[in-house]
Amino acid sequence: MRIGILGTGDMADALGTQWARAGYELLIGGRTPSRAAALAERIGARGPDGRKPARGGRVRRGGAARGRPRGGAADA
Repeated sequence: MRIGILGTGDMADALGTQWARAGYELLIGGRTPSRAAALAERIGARGPDGRKPARGGRVRRGGAARGRPRGGAADA
């Protein structure tokens, strides 16, 4: 099963770590691509660019949208 995690906070880290240990294929995305890539590397998931890190390697940054999402409460 594939699971996408939106966010890079403590809950994403805790759930992602457990799901990765259970053998699920994960994709991590977040507002800050560098934080998403760091979390993906730490738990062995795919990063914001969709590539799985090599063993002991790093997920390269790129391809992720930048800026704030539209339509939130602040836009009302």
